Amino acid sequence: MKEASALDPIWHGSKPDGPLINLRLHVTRLCFVADELRVRCGEAGWEAISENLHLAASLRNLQADTDLSGNNYLCSSAADFDEALSILSERHLAGIVVFNLCWSAYEGAVELAAGPSQGRRPKGALGRDLLRSQHGDAHFPWLKDCLLASIEFFAPKVLDTPELRTLLQEGALAAVAAELLRCFRNDVAHGSLARPHPEDWGKGSEYRIDEEPAILKFRHHTRLLLLLIQIMILQTNATLVELSQVSEGWAPAADVVMQLHGRDRDEHDEDAPELALGTPRISFSVY
Repeated sequence: MKEASALDPIWHGSKPDGPLINLRLHVTRLCFVADELRVRCGEAGWEAISENLHLAASLRNLQADTDLSGNNYLCSSAADFDEALSILSERHLAGIVVFNLCWSAYEGAVELAAGPSQGRRPKGALGRDLLRSQHGDAHFPWLKDCLLASIEFFAPKVLDTPELRTLLQEGALAAVAAELLRCFRNDVAHGSLARPHPEDWGKGSEYRIDEEPAILKFRHHTRLLLLLIQIMILQTNATLVELSQVSEGWAPAADVVMQLHGRDRDEHDEDAPELALGTPRISFSVY
């Protein structure tokens, strides 16, 4: 039996991914694409994407022990609470690490898409404005679904702002996602995101830590962030590049980027290394 990991609710969630590939595989595939684009385009900026995604995908487990005094073993109730809190803290920390690494990759993609003329503008706001001006998300697969799944984890006051209302009226879905994730990232970076505490613990508890919404939101926000990275890539000159690793030839980077997060009908292994792209199959490997 596979040992439980702090990454389980982040990579696997509490429900099947349906038409989308496993989240860790999504990170891995996007990492490989960014790395090949780094080689083929010859721009150093791609490394910020591939390296941070590589770090995120490489994370297998994380441990925490919240009993800092070491005395809770003297009280069974306190020991049960700290065991549950430690497990929940591990998952919270895992979510923060994965999201932050993917955010750094997103900032790298924003910088590539914007070019040097944008100077040192904050990347979160710059990314939102780029996505708003380009409207490159109209037909991006599963963006709307992932945005709706992510929105469920935001408080009404975050959603009811003039900026978001304007973006929604314009139908700029990727810009809406970018603004929401910018707000979430600010909460993470500035200490506004409170650590969750277990609702129940001990023998007989029905509380399921891996179904805790405060943990699952990292999964949904990270998935949405990966889609924004892909959309940003479509705004660079990399769309003119053809990628290798296709069994029956080469595939345009734009096609690969549009489809790398979709699960093939015959793909049952959530960590399968191949991506269906029409008739050919794209197989990713480390370059």
